[in-house]
Amino acid sequence: MAQTGTTLLGYVVGTSDSLGFAGWMESKWLPAVRGRIPSSIEPLSDHEGWLRKIVRTPDPVPAFAADYPAHLHINLLPEARGTGLGRELIHTLLRRLTESDIPGIHLGVARANEPAIGFYRAMGFDTVLAEDSGGLNLGRTLPA
Repeated sequence: MAQTGTTLLGYVVGTSDSLGFAGWMESKWLPAVRGRIPSSIEPLSDHEGWLRKIVRTPDPVPAFAADYPAHLHINLLPEARGTGLGRELIHTLLRRLTESDIPGIHLGVARANEPAIGFYRAMGFDTVLAEDSGGLNLGRTLPA
């Protein structure tokens, strides 16, 4: 979490084991979430419809997770971007993963988010693992 004083500016979340996380999510977390979403009520937006779809039928763990088992998601408020906080958050996660002998990490990014793609490439996520019209999955190997 990136914080100055008492203002939360962003976060990074990740797992060292995407396959294990998906199993935990399916067995422990999603059943409770699914039970709270009435299927008889129409979604209020396209985004809500998309969220419902991934809760009901999550995407499978990609094959490239065998070589890049960790994954991350980062989000910063606009005023925190370009300050070095994102770099610091990712470096902290990468250090922890390296200490745990994790061989690689992946992330997804929207193709239209060119500033984020540039940031991730500068952070060493320079391997395109998969791509489609909407986005890229980028990977980075970690030192042994």
